[in-house]
Amino acid sequence: MSGFGTAIWNRLRVLLRIRKARRVPPRRARPAPGARIALGDLRFSMPAGMDNDLWRWLQDRGWREVRHRPDRRVYRDLPSSYVAQLVLCPSEERDTVLKAAIAEANARSSALSRR
Repeated sequence: MSGFGTAIWNRLRVLLRIRKARRVPPRRARPAPGARIALGDLRFSMPAGMDNDLWRWLQDRGWREVRHRPDRRVYRDLPSSYVAQLVLCPSEERDTVLKAAIAEANARSSALSRR
């Protein structure tokens, strides 16, 4: 289908309410270090020192591993310094550190991050 045909088809699907909102993917085991973890337009790289408790805490808040390729979405990357703080901080401070990391997130396309 051509680009124009695809655009018309997508509009028709929206008007007829054929499109469905995506569900949160199922929970999975803790991914390997370096895997991409995302929630909405936010993303970070899985650090080496993350334990299962922190991974379960993130999953409770909707974070999941990005498993589809190629990923053409545009994300805001969390600074690695804040991700390291999140791994090292006590569980009572996780919300505060995560909110600070989100406030400092940088806009970056996934296409640019592969270069």
